[in-house]
Amino acid sequence: LHLGAMLRATRLYRDEQIKAFAGHAISEAAFAIASEPIRNLTSLGGNVVHITSWSDLPPALQVLDARFRLQGQNTDRTLTAAEYFGKHPKKQLNAGEILTEVVIAKPSSGSGTSFIKHCKTAVDYALVNAAAFITLDGDTVTNIRLSVVAIHTTPIRLADAEALLKGHSISDQRLVQVSEAVAAAVSPRKDARASEEYLRHSAGVVVKRCILKAAERAGS
Repeated sequence: LHLGAMLRATRLYRDEQIKAFAGHAISEAAFAIASEPIRNLTSLGGNVVHITSWSDLPPALQVLDARFRLQGQNTDRTLTAAEYFGKHPKKQLNAGEILTEVVIAKPSSGSGTSFIKHCKTAVDYALVNAAAFITLDGDTVTNIRLSVVAIHTTPIRLADAEALLKGHSISDQRLVQVSEAVAAAVSPRKDARASEEYLRHSAGVVVKRCILKAAERAGS
């Protein structure tokens, strides 16, 4: 799936072909971007290059293992999600380069994705944004990618939480362990709306809900 950098958020959440190809995470993240007038103006490229802590699309693209094509007068290179989000995207761009497209490989069968924004109101800046990608073989998790942002400026993968579920079935006990691992892994930035303790707890809860939603979609 090749998504041009100038695609607007409104198109991203309304397009049934994108949802059918990549699951619900992109459409849910795009819909979470403020209000309809803002979504009509916000481009995919703008949201994933000019990243602020509350940007909604980055975690969805990270769990989909997207690739990011950067082009300039004499350059044409593609970065993996790990490379692209390894530091702030503005620092990834060389002089004269722009992001031209985001490329997503077809998820394997039995996969599901989800995105959840936790905030005080529907159009507020996020307190916690999280996304999940899960592949199931029966009840066993064969592949999982988890990402969280808003409490961080750039999205981070939650490797310890992923390891708790990969190769296992999803149980209440494991989900408790995942929530605890997430809370321990994040380093919340200062937010006048919530304490560090609240943000850590919220991150664990939101990631758990993302996992359950993605798993339900994978199973169906």
